[in-house]
Amino acid sequence: MRAVVTDVDVRSSVAAIRGLGRSGIQVVAVGPAGAAGLRSRFASDHIVAPDAAEDPDGFLAALAAISERWPRLVVYPGKEESLDVLLGRDVTPEAVLPYPGRDAVEVLRDKRTVPTLAERAGFKSPRSFHQGPLGALDEGSIEYPCLIKPLAKGTALGAARVLGGTADTRKFMSTLPPDEGVLVQERVAGALEAVSLVLAPGGRLVARFHQRALATWPAAAGSSRLAVGLEPDDDLVARAAGMLAGAGFWGLAHVQFLAAVDGPYLIDINTRYYGSIALAMASGVNLPAIWHAVTVGERLPARVPPYTSGVTYRWVEGELLAALHGSPRSALRRARAPRVGPMWAGDDPWASAALASQALGAWFARRARRLCRGTPR
Repeated sequence: MRAVVTDVDVRSSVAAIRGLGRSGIQVVAVGPAGAAGLRSRFASDHIVAPDAAEDPDGFLAALAAISERWPRLVVYPGKEESLDVLLGRDVTPEAVLPYPGRDAVEVLRDKRTVPTLAERAGFKSPRSFHQGPLGALDEGSIEYPCLIKPLAKGTALGAARVLGGTADTRKFMSTLPPDEGVLVQERVAGALEAVSLVLAPGGRLVARFHQRALATWPAAAGSSRLAVGLEPDDDLVARAAGMLAGAGFWGLAHVQFLAAVDGPYLIDINTRYYGSIALAMASGVNLPAIWHAVTVGERLPARVPPYTSGVTYRWVEGELLAALHGSPRSALRRARAPRVGPMWAGDDPWASAALASQALGAWFARRARRLCRGTPR
């Protein structure tokens, strides 16, 4: 079966195209005009389609047209907005989603269920000060510093933010609508770690990868900008896999923790391609190809394959942003070899160049918006 990868304007989708294509899987790249993935040599076909967030009907119509041309497809959403659309509506009978069903996916995506999932698996979770509309937030109930997160993925808030005090909270509240659903939690000290797992139907563990962030962007609550692959923590992997299987889930999940002194705190579960997936692939775990094998029912290895630990990952764009916002040494350091990044691949140069161009264009656009608002940085 062909693999359809949507939202190929984001680096995680481009990495997935490369992983699938290198395994001999025929890939249909789908994204807006000019998207980097439309230039990938590992995609056998390149289809321009509207962004699901801006035109969900047009997005679905494009997928329906693709399924008429190539029956029996697996559609892998690259963004949360695309996943929302695909879970909410039928594409065509021939198009398969790589998930067990809507309920099993949604229970993992909803941050309100994280404490319950964590408790069942023996993990800790950060204390919550508020869950619900931003306008109903009681400032007196908050302990600072704290984190504010969107209750659902793909909303206006986007990434988590750190609030340092009452002034920060009031300023932040003025930037979002009062009905925006938010989760306000304690800020737990600890390194960001993650285990990426692929489960087969029935809960069997097929693949795993363990990583630690050495630096993030934004610095206090963002994505990995520098990370390293670790030897797998078998206990952590087993408990995370049991948690996913207990929710009825199979497929790919990126489970994030904070490695605190009193144990791991579960903070997020991602059920699609994620930003640093290139690190797992460079370490010998081709997560996109393994996920596809599980979805189409191919024969799987009898044992979970090993991987190489110690490979490092560097997101140069994140490092440059950190350098421009108070960490100038970030732009000068080099990640320890062997290393990989989310953009460049020597065997896929045109897509690599397009990703770099997109990142540069996005930076100039952000800077122009800030200058228009009178904030030079």
